[in-house]
Amino acid sequence: MKKSNKILLVFNRINDFKNEIYNGFLNVIDGSAIVDLYIHQINNQHTRHFDEVIREKISYYDHFVIMLHANQIHEDILRTVNSIPKEKLVVLDKKNEFIRGDYACVYQDFENDIYGALLSSKPLLEKYNTLNLLIPERYLFFGNY
Repeated sequence: MKKSNKILLVFNRINDFKNEIYNGFLNVIDGSAIVDLYIHQINNQHTRHFDEVIREKISYYDHFVIMLHANQIHEDILRTVNSIPKEKLVVLDKKNEFIRGDYACVYQDFENDIYGALLSSKPLLEKYNTLNLLIPERYLFFGNY
């Protein structure tokens, strides 16, 4: 009997954006692994529970896919994430320079993405003196997202 991979997918909350990521993740996995979802509020009051869940499950799961979407992440959360063997760790959405070692990471690089898009559009944009970038407030990310 073939052993199924077990993945713990960790989000700090569910919203439309993360629901799309969750559904997309399940579509790509397409039943080839067991995926459990753990919703964790990343704040000072919940760091102990986060640590207990991860450490308790470290040998149960083959991979930990973690989306630490916060501008400031508590050092206890980082210590717990750093305790996950790097071959089991996948970080989503934001690269974090405080996670040590070589681990898989899929993240958005807004600065380079916007720069690249503008650079590739340079011939079309050269006729303008000013360029205003408007971002709807609902897309701005604050520490509490």
